[in-house]
Amino acid sequence: MERLASEAIELSTRQNLATWLPTTVLLRGCTRSALGDIREGIEWIADGLRDMRAGASLTMPFMLALKSEAFYLAGRTPDALEVVAAGL
Repeated sequence: MERLASEAIELSTRQNLATWLPTTVLLRGCTRSALGDIREGIEWIADGLRDMRAGASLTMPFMLALKSEAFYLAGRTPDALEVVAAGL
């Protein structure tokens, strides 16, 4: 998944696919979190979400759920719940 996310980031950047780039960045962050590099993963997720908000993406609820999961994996349950509450 990490390789595919990295390739998607490269393709989105090269082809100027501004709609897809934040999603690919966020998915790479989820992969980093799942692989144990949770701090870096959360940073990638935050970057992707920030850029998505700028474009008002319809996939925002799903992406917030992924961020919440990364916080949960990091043992940061209060932060995970805060993301869920903000998404509601």
